[in-house]
This record gives sequence, structure tokens and C-alpha cells, in this order.
Amino acid sequence: MNQIVIIGAGDFGRETANVIERINAAAAEPVWELLGFADDDPSVQGTKIDGYPVIGTIASLNQAAQECFAVCSLGVAATRKKVLDKITNPHIRFATLIDPEAHLYKGVSVGEGSIICGGTVLAINVSVGNHVVINLNCTLGHDAVIGACSVINPGVNISGKVTVGCCSNLGTGSKIIQGLKIGENTTVGAGAVVIRDLPENCTAVGSPAKPIKYHAS
Repeated sequence: MNQIVIIGAGDFGRETANVIERINAAAAEPVWELLGFADDDPSVQGTKIDGYPVIGTIASLNQAAQECFAVCSLGVAATRKKVLDKITNPHIRFATLIDPEAHLYKGVSVGEGSIICGGTVLAINVSVGNHVVINLNCTLGHDAVIGACSVINPGVNISGKVTVGCCSNLGTGSKIIQGLKIGENTTVGAGAVVIRDLPENCTAVGSPAKPIKYHAS
């Protein structure tokens, strides 16, 4: 078995642990040995989360002397990138976790460190970058491209040939019409319906979705 640590002991960390358990249960032999969580919150140090220990801070991963896999469960795209950029230990490799009940069609590619949750469907030739989260029951249409470190929350529907820029956040239940482009570092609010391209570094809400504010990259 490969040893693995989850970065972040929050609620999605617990869900990520469950994805690991489901992968092990579906395999002929267990794939992963979950060592526990790495988290910078002092209040969780030395505790257990759903039976798994918090084994140290995120910085402690850079001190690991043996090869180990990690996966980031932090649910905000910009935070994911900042934390992952701090991990420089060559002994740390990044796992790709795909729930057994996710459905991947032919030609799909999923980058290292990404997590695909159960009930999600990726149609033909979808490309998912590194360290992406695609949460429960999402649909990604043919030839969609999801940039690195982006977070796709539950129930999002992305139509064919959509491009989502790196470090973007798509809120629960949002919908992206076919062929559109979502800029980098952009947030789409929960339930929003995107019918035209969105620029980078903005937050867009509503139906149809419109930018309501801009922020630094």
C-alpha cells in the first residue's frame, strides 16, 4: 500500500478520507494507507478526525524523510495554491483520487493531486488540471478544460467545450453554458447561470451571472 496524508482536517478533509476508504473497498487489495491529516490549526493538533490522527502541521510535510503521497482537501482555490506552493519536499508525491462511483468517459485526463467525488460524470475528452476538486454529482461536458487548483462544488453542471481558468471556484449548483470561458481566479456564486464569458479575478452571481466585484490576483 501507498502511504498518504490529507492536507487539511476540515469537513472536506473528512470527505476525502471517505473517498480513500471507498477506493480501498472497491479494489482487490487496499491501495492507500491513510496516515492522517496535516493541518496548521493548533486546536486540532494531537486529536483524531473520524478515527484518523492529525499528525502535524503542513510545514512538517517538508521534513518527511521517506516517500509519501499527499492530497490537498482545502476547499478554496487560492488557498489550495498557496499551501501547495509551500510543499517543496521531493519525497512528497501527489495522489490522484477518483471515487469508484465517478464516471469517466474515454479520453479523460486528470492531473496529479486532483479529487473526483462520487456521482460525478466527466464526458469524452475532458481535461482536469493538477490539484482540482470536483465534488459530488457534477457533470462536465465533452472537451471541457478545468484549470489547476480550481474547486467545483457539488451539483455543478459544466457544458461542452467550457474552459475554466486556474484557481477558480464554481459554487454549488451553478451552471455554465457550452463553449464559454471562465477567467482565472474567478468565483461563480451558488446557483448562478453563466451564459457569457467571465473575466479573470471577479466574483459573478445571479441568473444570468454578472460580475459584482473584482479582486487582486
